[in-house]
Amino acid sequence: MHRSINQEELQQLSIANLRHIKLLDLSNNYLPENALLAFFERQTLPNLEQLDLSSNHTTPKVVQCLVERHMLTKARRLDLSYTPITPETLRQLASNTALPVLRHLQLNGQHVTNTPGLNDLFRTHHQHLTSLSLINCGLEGSSAARLLSNNPWPELTTLKLGFNRLGSDGLAALSAINAPKLAHLELNNNQISIGGWHQFTLTITSPIHTLNAYQNPADSELVQTLLHHFIPTLSPKDTTSSTTTNAQNPHITAAEFHALLLDERLPLQTRQMVLERLENQNIALVRTLGLKLSKEATLHTEAHRGVRMWLISVLTQMRMLELKTMASNLNLALPTNCRKPQLIAAVRDALDNI
Repeated sequence: MHRSINQEELQQLSIANLRHIKLLDLSNNYLPENALLAFFERQTLPNLEQLDLSSNHTTPKVVQCLVERHMLTKARRLDLSYTPITPETLRQLASNTALPVLRHLQLNGQHVTNTPGLNDLFRTHHQHLTSLSLINCGLEGSSAARLLSNNPWPELTTLKLGFNRLGSDGLAALSAINAPKLAHLELNNNQISIGGWHQFTLTITSPIHTLNAYQNPADSELVQTLLHHFIPTLSPKDTTSSTTTNAQNPHITAAEFHALLLDERLPLQTRQMVLERLENQNIALVRTLGLKLSKEATLHTEAHRGVRMWLISVLTQMRMLELKTMASNLNLALPTNCRKPQLIAAVRDALDNI
């Protein structure tokens, strides 16, 4: 009955004997509270295994009716997406007797993620849920992501968190999730930068098979390279690529570049790919990164020959103070009145001879 029944038709249906029904889909009908309440008050639904009330005017009274009349005791799948539920509704569903066999829960569009009710719900059902969908729920940062890390999820295989605002901090917190069977993860549209993906790949322990990273402000090629290098269970066809807001100039900070370039766990070709991205960056980032890199002992390694060559190529864009700092980092002894061309030449020679 998805998008196909109105209030009057639901009233007529309420007098039918639906004891045999296992799946009830009333989604996208925008039915009012009084109609839903009248319908469920006249039914028993003892065999109901799947209930979809998404995009209706579900209220605490409707959920209370379902719980008190034990109509959800066999429900394995429940969808309350885009319905005006409240923290009280979540507490009702968190009862140990309300949903004893629940396996699949969808709460998309519910901006109640910072309430005790959601904590209670997770605390009750974390042991048995196999799929959880919290798309467009206003999840923000590490505090929101920790909601999922507070409990172990021994059976969880699918987690959908698209269209939230986790950001890189939230993704780092999420990487601590204790979900040993987690295989399918959706993180599209979450404002995650390249640094967030880098950190996530270093810490996640779940055997991810498919990962949706679409529409995050990061370099799609680099994201895919990181994911497939650090998460061996992924294969190229099982990853949805991230995309950038500007493909020609992906937003990567100096700190993110720095971390990627100096990560010896990355293959040389990946670090070379990072270097190629520097051509599109603004001068402020170039200066910051140049100073950072000139301090690194790893510049002496063969792996960073490309880094040294890049530094040499951008020296003319550096300011005098920055060049002097680089000279100091490289332990060069130079006269105090050294002019910029001489300073550039000295730093270039030093980098050439590393």
